[in-house]
Amino acid sequence: QIRTAMMLRLGFFLALALCLVQSQAFLPSCQRGSKNSGTVSLFADKSDQRDDMRREVLNSRRHFLGQWTQATSIATAATALTTNPLIAHANPSTLSTLQGPLQDSIAPGHWVGRYLGLNSRTVTWTFANTSPSQVSQGLVDTLQGLSSERRAKLYMPNFDIVIADEGRVHVLTWTKMEWLDSLDVALVAQGDDTVATASFYATGFLPTSLPGAPLFNVALFFIPFGSNGPREMLQDFRLRVVEPPTTRAS
Repeated sequence: QIRTAMMLRLGFFLALALCLVQSQAFLPSCQRGSKNSGTVSLFADKSDQRDDMRREVLNSRRHFLGQWTQATSIATAATALTTNPLIAHANPSTLSTLQGPLQDSIAPGHWVGRYLGLNSRTVTWTFANTSPSQVSQGLVDTLQGLSSERRAKLYMPNFDIVIADEGRVHVLTWTKMEWLDSLDVALVAQGDDTVATASFYATGFLPTSLPGAPLFNVALFFIPFGSNGPREMLQDFRLRVVEPPTTRAS
């Protein structure tokens, strides 16, 4: 997916930034060395001054290299934990379970995504001679009736139905690598019919298994990303599959 490749690049640049910031702590010591050398007597041995400066610069470079190696290793390990499908959880981790509701409530990935149509899709379903409560129950039955193989093809092996009443159905869905996407369906009665506005959208660029993901995703809200389904964009595919029977979609 596009998000995986962009996360690798983001990890690299974060490691570089961390390394540069930490290396600044050694610049003052180099500057002190330069200032102190100006107060040395004119008769002092110039070669000793040059040796001191070489050692100062060499120590700074060694520290910089050490910090770069450490930061790169940390970034690589963190990226592997969030992108390696072999160690990903089929069910959301405890951290995802805790951070998921917060990220769902703000959904920074949807702020721009709803206008681009890459990670967001909204459709309208009309149910003839059906009450909102019946539509709500029908959607719940459709979701709960999905086989494990079908959920895997939808990239939502685990989901949590948090609201299911006559006015709204809201579902949190996690991919195997714990990206959080939400399904939100608003139900409105129109005479004997019910009109449902269904939206399926990504909530953030980073998976909720990453500590502080809701906060980081707010900072990264402007990054465009999307996910492909078998023959169409993923959210279009999902809505087509979970659409309850006896509807007129528009």
